[in-house]
This record gives sequence, C-alpha cells and structure tokens, in this order.
Amino acid sequence: MLDNLNREEAKVDVMFKCCMAKFTQNEKCKKALLSTGDAKLQEDSPTDSYWGIGRDGKGRNMLGVILMKVRDELKGNDKTSTDSKPK
Repeated sequence: MLDNLNREEAKVDVMFKCCMAKFTQNEKCKKALLSTGDAKLQEDSPTDSYWGIGRDGKGRNMLGVILMKVRDELKGNDKTSTDSKPK
C-alpha cells in the first residue's frame, strides 16, 4: 500500500509521463507549449488547489510545474536535474 508521500510522487510521475507523451506525439500541442517561451504556466482552476492555483491563487499548481518541466525537456535545456520528472 502506498503511503501519502509515495502516492503523491506516483500521481505526479504519472501526470508528467502523460504530458510528455502528449507533447511529444502531437506537434501542434508541442508548438503551442514551446511558444510560451519561459513564461510561468499556471492551471487557473478555482476549484483545484493541487493541480491548479485554487480559488485564492495560492495552490500548488502542480500541472503548471509539470508543463514547465515538459517544456524544458522539449527545449533540451533541463537545468534542474538529470532525471525526467519534476522535483
């Protein structure tokens, strides 16, 4: 059984892999993501403070973090780590 920490790591890892698959297999989506340059990406969900920024704008924004990591991987300039998942 997964404890809370391992469960969180697992769901972030799955989302990262899904996003990598999406943006490496769909050229239109890849171009759209790369066109954001170095902008901070946010999932503007007022009801989700884990994947998005939540109602108060202070959520964890894990989807935004993952999308920025995917963008860095696609640009080939991942400076934060040598593995392929967000920290």
